[in-house]
Amino acid sequence: MRSPLTPPSTTSLQQLNLGHGPSPSSLTATMQEAALPSTSETNVHLNLGEKTTVKKAKSRVFLTNTEKYLQDKLVAASIKLSKMKNRFKKLSVNIKAAKQIASNPAVCDILENCTSTRKLLISMQCQEDHKKEKERRFTLQEKIASLSIFKQSPKGFLRFFLFCLLSKH
Repeated sequence: MRSPLTPPSTTSLQQLNLGHGPSPSSLTATMQEAALPSTSETNVHLNLGEKTTVKKAKSRVFLTNTEKYLQDKLVAASIKLSKMKNRFKKLSVNIKAAKQIASNPAVCDILENCTSTRKLLISMQCQEDHKKEKERRFTLQEKIASLSIFKQSPKGFLRFFLFCLLSKH
């Protein structure tokens, strides 16, 4: 059965006409006009079958200066709140990962059996990793440890570019 919104084909109109009454072309035009939905009935296109939404006209309310100031403060506070929520989520994920690493017995054994210089270099990586290169500050012991690595093998020191070490200059 045909949908009430689709017009009948012209061959079925010719069969219905039988040579009497109005011509099939005029019947087709009137049937198509009758078959088209009005905007109040539905928002469905006949040929595409897609739904469309009609935007409502919004009336603009003019605010006083104090209302505008308060609205701007409210928007700024909501933006700041969403940024803090995102930061909290990232930090909580980092804390969970750190707890898993710290509770791993293999990692604890390795850290206990390290020399003091290795422990110093590992702690230096944790402290200075998030900083930019020119923002990093090193203690005297950290400087001595990184310079001793440089003196042992200058080419090997270049391989440590992934680590946060004192620059060779």
